Amino acid sequence: MTDSVRGANLVAPKANDQERLVAEVRGLLTFEDCPTILRASGLSSLLSRFGRVFQSAHGSAYTYQLSAPVEKIDFFLSHNWAIERWRKYLCLSIHFNFVPAVIVTAGVLAVAAVLSAQGYFPAASAYEQFEGWKDPAWREGFVCQVIALPVFLSVLFFWQDILLSLGIHGPSAFLDKTCIHQEDSDIMRKGIERLGAFIMRSDKMLILYTELYLSKLWTIYEVAASLTLNGGASIHVIHMNNSVLLLCMLVATWCTSMGYILIHEVGGSFLTLYAVIGVLSGFCFRHLRLWQIRKNEAELRIATFDVRACTCAVETDRPAVYLNISRLMRFSESVIQNASQEEALDAFNLRVRSELLKAFHASSSASAFQYYHYVVLGWLSSGGKGLDMLVSLDRGLDPRYLLSFNLNVFAWVFGVWPLCYLLLGKAAAANTHLKGWRKVLWIIVGFCSPFVFGILMTVMTQTVRHRSETSDAWLLAGFVMGPVLVSAAQSLIFW
Repeated sequence: MTDSVRGANLVAPKANDQERLVAEVRGLLTFEDCPTILRASGLSSLLSRFGRVFQSAHGSAYTYQLSAPVEKIDFFLSHNWAIERWRKYLCLSIHFNFVPAVIVTAGVLAVAAVLSAQGYFPAASAYEQFEGWKDPAWREGFVCQVIALPVFLSVLFFWQDILLSLGIHGPSAFLDKTCIHQEDSDIMRKGIERLGAFIMRSDKMLILYTELYLSKLWTIYEVAASLTLNGGASIHVIHMNNSVLLLCMLVATWCTSMGYILIHEVGGSFLTLYAVIGVLSGFCFRHLRLWQIRKNEAELRIATFDVRACTCAVETDRPAVYLNISRLMRFSESVIQNASQEEALDAFNLRVRSELLKAFHASSSASAFQYYHYVVLGWLSSGGKGLDMLVSLDRGLDPRYLLSFNLNVFAWVFGVWPLCYLLLGKAAAANTHLKGWRKVLWIIVGFCSPFVFGILMTVMTQTVRHRSETSDAWLLAGFVMGPVLVSAAQSLIFW
């Protein structure tokens, strides 16, 4: 929306009371008398040095210099300062750096695979050895599997620092600590009064959601301004509790790949490895269950939201916040112009319960994460092995096996594993109401099911190995159709 349109919306009178209301909210929604207050910070500045700016709410002249005057803001960052710095940094890094981390990691792995094929990196014993090949003792690389997660995490955590060193500041963001002067009381007052104007100039609001969010009055005022001025569609909710879980799952899947390599090089039992995978998946099941419980609690908290129950660090600010919310409700015609403050607050409660709940559902999924997150989890675990096998093409590996194996990996990464996690999330959601021994029994089932699944996959692999001694068709069918059939069966069970 341009300035002329905004001004036209603000000054077009409908009646005397409307004119009076427009005059009241003009100072809240425009920068006419102080245009230099409209400022934003580059995302790279906020996330550099492990998000040091999130250490505390206390600002200075230095933090104010991290922002600059702008015409518009890409996103308004709404959060609670009581939440730890590292959780915000991890959450924002995953949200903004996930795709760059995938792209850079894919490029690095491709280069590493070529160098391995040229003999620049060492090779390890092959995982599988089938009779009938040119050389049963063929070897394959392992570098891509080893470096996949370290490269991914390095880009995930340092991508914004790299961009900042190149003079690239990224999308513009509003953070109160850097965009509102913390030492000049006059500029600070004007900035706080115009929080609604900052939100009006923002393309979207990014909410870092925790259990505290809906209990703080100032963050609720930000929600009120966003719902009134930009609509619920402009709100994007990020669930901070999921960030640690995703990081743990990334590390767990990478450790699983390292376990395969060690077993083949040093020796050991695959059943032991599957038992470890079962324990890790059990913890994943437990955290998915906690996620579902928190999600249900958050939905109930939104469905029963009342602004009057919110806490305010400085109670003397409460009347001013209530007054501004009431003005916004009248300005948006959510209530009639002569409605009381209590009626305006009730209307705001209803709006939060409806529109914020929609935004919450839009950013949630049955298994805590989106589909592409699970694809990347599987890719970091299995994709590197297919690239490492390129080393073996000139060392006795049948190209047909390489093709069938990579088709198998493709089926698992894009089909089986996402469905497994989806079913795990559905199973976790199905038992949130259980208590006592029933809850313990259900969690034990979650711990044991991956171990049983690993045994079944071992049996299937042994069957394919036996069949492949006499038929290459079985090799292709076993490695490709097996996962496809499993995915189809899971799809039928789920739907």
